[in-house]
Amino acid sequence: MEISGALTRSFRARARIGVALPGDPDELERLLAQRYEEARAPWPGVALPAGEFVGYVAERLPEEGAGAPVGKVLDGLRLSDLYLASACANRVPAADAALEREFLARLPGLLRRQYSKAPGATIDDACQAVREKLLLGSPPGQPHLLTYSGEGALMNWTRIIAVRTLSKLMHREAEPPAGDLDPFPLEAQADVDVEGDAIKGELSRKFREVVREAARAVLTQEERHLFKLHYKDGVSTVKLARYFDVPQANMWRRLDRSREKMLAESKRLMRERYGIEGEGLASLISGLESRFDVTLSSIFDSEAG
Repeated sequence: MEISGALTRSFRARARIGVALPGDPDELERLLAQRYEEARAPWPGVALPAGEFVGYVAERLPEEGAGAPVGKVLDGLRLSDLYLASACANRVPAADAALEREFLARLPGLLRRQYSKAPGATIDDACQAVREKLLLGSPPGQPHLLTYSGEGALMNWTRIIAVRTLSKLMHREAEPPAGDLDPFPLEAQADVDVEGDAIKGELSRKFREVVREAARAVLTQEERHLFKLHYKDGVSTVKLARYFDVPQANMWRRLDRSREKMLAESKRLMRERYGIEGEGLASLISGLESRFDVTLSSIFDSEAG
């Protein structure tokens, strides 16, 4: 790609944080061109303009990268996943098909393995809801893909959204009595013996207890307020972003960082208090983590916040 300065201008104009840039403008231009070529390589036929991609990435630089060398910050992002997300959000031809083929088509199988007793029709409904949310948005016109920051794999990000969606559908269909919501229903687990079910149920209760403690221990007053609005009152990230006058992507990242901080503290308490180690802890946390948001909904629905 010819060095013209166009990518550098796009990057500077749309960067949401300050990063350390090379002194030579041509060096930055070459770096951005190289990252663009690497990001688009996995998606032949998806032609997103270089300037649009560079600007899109600049808007999603993590706050933790402020002041760090730009190359190091870019190396920490999943640029090829960001390329596809940007292409889909900008309605680039063939982008939707690539997203469907490489990501969305895998969701039914992933959900069936995790929720072995979920009706097939409910899984299909959940996958369709995810598809519409990512590509169209709710309300329409605001694709949820725009909130993807590139700080983790797009497949994992999509899977978590699918798990949340299916969990909500299953709970809605089950219509449990008020106050009797179990974030970790046995129907969502693989078939095990009765004793195994009892053990998992007890661990689930312990996990909910440590999550409540983690919320009190590590969340600031502002974070608790945001969680209460989002998880208890059901305020969308779109409305939260408007209320606090920040970009929606920033609001999503704030909630996600607080959520990860709370999850890390919950894991630490499970290890420290109940002595669960090694593969047993990894297996337990893997199952509980996928339904962590349902736990948060239950917790913040029962507290004044």
